[in-house]
Amino acid sequence: MRVRPSPHLSGLMGVSSRVGVSFGVLCVLATGLVLSGCGGETVRLDDRFWLRAPGEALLRVTPPPPPGAPGAVLRHTVEGTVKRHVASVSAGVDYRLTVETRAGKPAEFAYQLGAGRRLPLEPGNTVRILALSRGHAADDGQDHGLLVYRIETETVATPNGDAALKAPAGPAKQTAKQTAKQTAKQGEAAAPQSVSRPLLIAAVDQNQVLEPGDLPPALRGLLVTDVAAYKQSGRFRGDCQDIREHRYFRLTAPELLTRSDAKVLNDRLYAPGSRLFMRESPTHDFDIVLLSNLAVTRSSCHDRPDPTWSWAGIRAVRPAATKDAP
Repeated sequence: MRVRPSPHLSGLMGVSSRVGVSFGVLCVLATGLVLSGCGGETVRLDDRFWLRAPGEALLRVTPPPPPGAPGAVLRHTVEGTVKRHVASVSAGVDYRLTVETRAGKPAEFAYQLGAGRRLPLEPGNTVRILALSRGHAADDGQDHGLLVYRIETETVATPNGDAALKAPAGPAKQTAKQTAKQTAKQGEAAAPQSVSRPLLIAAVDQNQVLEPGDLPPALRGLLVTDVAAYKQSGRFRGDCQDIREHRYFRLTAPELLTRSDAKVLNDRLYAPGSRLFMRESPTHDFDIVLLSNLAVTRSSCHDRPDPTWSWAGIRAVRPAATKDAP
């Protein structure tokens, strides 16, 4: 996830890397789809304009959480009531979500999760938002994740420990009075009560910051690959001349796919930028955008960044006309 600078806060979710000392100029001549390097090596650049990764998700949090120790996953939790959820007028983010915490203090989330999607949250909803970050041990970069829960209230019958009366010991029979008493207790036990449960409505993962146990099956079926979808060349990090390779994701649970707006190599490999709808329940899917699966394969800078990948999923009602995949 990437973060735009803000004079009032440091972004919670972002990816950064130090620019090292350049060890030379990567002499590249672009002619058509071929890049020729100084050492005579030729790198073919696939100009597949329909394959374009949207890039990392963006989230700014006010107030920002404290930084965690390098290599450790920090979980920052915000719980409260949604007070405001509106389209953003600022460039770089799509929506702004304001939550009044239990302490009575507001927390604001400015976010962009790909394809202009909006979290299914309205004023009055109770939410729990977990923002995760993991600092790199080797540089100043960070990996990030997000889990958003809407707290649902439902009515259930809660058993009463005193309701189940034991049968009398021995040959003695239960009297009519005892039977009536037991029936009353059972009716009391069946009285409806309100309970709350968290419903996962959105998740964002980058470089496996989230644990598999954090996710339902619909969000556990994606793996990264080193199969190239397309390449780019240019100056992406200051003076560094990089060649970037965008790679496919592998879908390991195709039986959960209900529909897609996908850029595919085959029925298992999906390019960054694909949008997949994975079955979460009989009536709901997770709407997943494959944000990025990127590796810098050649660079004029010493500090070539590590490969990075991310996706973002949002719970969505399945259209009535859509049939499940076989």
